Amino acid sequence: MVCPFDSHTLNSTLPVLIVACLIALCSSQVACAGPLPVPEEIAENFAVEMDKNVSDDFWKLDPNKWVVRARKGTDTSKPSGNIKAKHNQLRKEGDTRYLSLLANKHGEAGVSALHVHEYGFTVCRWRTKGLEYGVKHAAHPAIWSYSYNMGSTPRNAPNDSGKTLEIDWMEYIKWKKVPGYHARILPSDGGGSDVDRSIHAFQGQTDFNGWRIHGYEYTPDYVQLWEYVDDQWQKKGVALKFGDETDLEAKVLDREYRSKQYFVLSNIWFYKPEYELNPVRLDIDYLHHYPMK
Repeated sequence: MVCPFDSHTLNSTLPVLIVACLIALCSSQVACAGPLPVPEEIAENFAVEMDKNVSDDFWKLDPNKWVVRARKGTDTSKPSGNIKAKHNQLRKEGDTRYLSLLANKHGEAGVSALHVHEYGFTVCRWRTKGLEYGVKHAAHPAIWSYSYNMGSTPRNAPNDSGKTLEIDWMEYIKWKKVPGYHARILPSDGGGSDVDRSIHAFQGQTDFNGWRIHGYEYTPDYVQLWEYVDDQWQKKGVALKFGDETDLEAKVLDREYRSKQYFVLSNIWFYKPEYELNPVRLDIDYLHHYPMK
């Protein structure tokens, strides 16, 4: 998190006591940087205060909030593919402290939430480092949520019918001709997520490597990706709706798949001989979740 106050300006314009209070506030884990929490046009639908059980500024890796992301199966994990806690690193760059998830030929990284969340608006500042445009990499950075936390300490929250929902807010894809990233939802009837029924909100190229701020809006009626650009929120891609039945062309998923979610932040390894094996990082500055009212 970066503190927006300039100490020289504060010292020259405010009493010492107030300066001290503001600096203390900016040094706390609930930091004061970043955009407006929720876009103005939808702000009335969401809480003003974030849910601290699932939100984090990553000044430390809180074991009461996060566990190591687990890896199931080994079919795509060679020559690496083993989650290593030491690859979940806390780093500092100037005034910014952040979680850095490293994937390379020696191991991969990821953290899974211990606490569940439901409908709300989530703000995340993130970047990748090490990806090159037009090059397919073995690393697979993703910011997503699921009805299971995929963690070393398992948690799950399927709905009453046993159905589940995966929401990929940002997932690097190398299976297309030109690598990029996408946002999508995937339903499941109790097994793994059904890729054939995935519905995309956005698919596109990216410059990778630079910090960006995304907003993730999950409501009973739709899922919408947002991006904070030029000091304002903008919708990114299309809304994915929930309805009476699934219609892939209309980007509608049967509402029976709606479920509570666990955040998963991961940078795992999908190996193929033709993929580049250079190190890739997924950096997370903060993740703030504002519940729906």
